[in-house]
Formats: sequence, structure tokens, C-alpha cells
Amino acid sequence: MLNTVKAYFSTLAAGDIEGFAALLADDIVWHQPGHNQFSGDHKGKADVLKMLGGMVEYTHGTLKVVLDGEIMLNGNLAACPVRFSGNNGTKNVDLTGIDLLEIQNGKITQVWLFSAGGGAEDEFWG
Repeated sequence: MLNTVKAYFSTLAAGDIEGFAALLADDIVWHQPGHNQFSGDHKGKADVLKMLGGMVEYTHGTLKVVLDGEIMLNGNLAACPVRFSGNNGTKNVDLTGIDLLEIQNGKITQVWLFSAGGGAEDEFWG
């Protein structure tokens, strides 16, 4: 399980979309917080990848999500402190949060994101 979590961050950092996609269960559910263009539940690998692609496009490729503390495991859940940042040409975002991953058989089946400063995140994503 820890290897899957580490691969989640390393593929994101490298921009390795194929490697990242390989970590996701086909029926993944991604719970994106807030009230912005990317918020809501994204169901299925294609929908999650479309959302992430939209975020990368919106930030002109500057979106970064990095591990910002110790990974905490409990059963099939991993709570990961993160720092995410990006720039859309006129606005910047640099916030901390928690990515909570549910992992079954080496695949990520659900992701819940919790962001500090949700209002700032909504303002950034629009």
C-alpha cells in the first residue's frame, strides 16, 4: 500500500499521466472539495483524468502537488499531508491540505481532498 501512495506522488511530480492512471481503479471516485469548476465527485478513471488535465491546462502546467509531511496509514486508508500550488497567469495558489486515499489490491479506489483555505482555492479555480 505504501508503494502505491509513494507512486501517487512521484507520478504527479513527474507529470507521468500514464503512470498515474495505472494507479487508479477503473471505477475510482474522486471527491474534489469546494465550489468551483473542478468541485464535486468525479467517477471513473476517464473523468478523474479529464479533471486533472483541466487543472494542468488552467495552471499552464504549473500545478504542483507534493507530499508535505508523513504518510499516515490506517487499514486501507492513507492520509497524506500535501502542499499544492499553481499559477493561472493572473492568480497564484499555494495551500496545504490532506489527500485521503483508499487503496484496494494496489489500486486507488477513492480519493477525498481536504484543503486549508477553501475560499482561496475556490477563488483560484473559479
